[in-house]
Amino acid sequence: MSLGVADGGQVEERMDQGFNDVKATLSDYFDGIYDGSEDKLRSAFHPSAHIYAATDGALIDYPLDAFVDRVTSRDRSGAENP
Repeated sequence: MSLGVADGGQVEERMDQGFNDVKATLSDYFDGIYDGSEDKLRSAFHPSAHIYAATDGALIDYPLDAFVDRVTSRDRSGAENP
């Protein structure tokens, strides 16, 4: 029995919407990183999110504001973004 037949397609519609929501969030994240877009970066995270990175063996905790500031203040002359 197909789940879509039993519920009139509602499961597939919810799954499609969930997939599209995740896809949009990931697009905002990657576009925000590449373009340095504060709005796109912020839309990809919960307002109280923390981003963790392991750099040179040390774990770094960036509150969202610090992470966004770091990304948006990078040099965009092309050296970092081939």
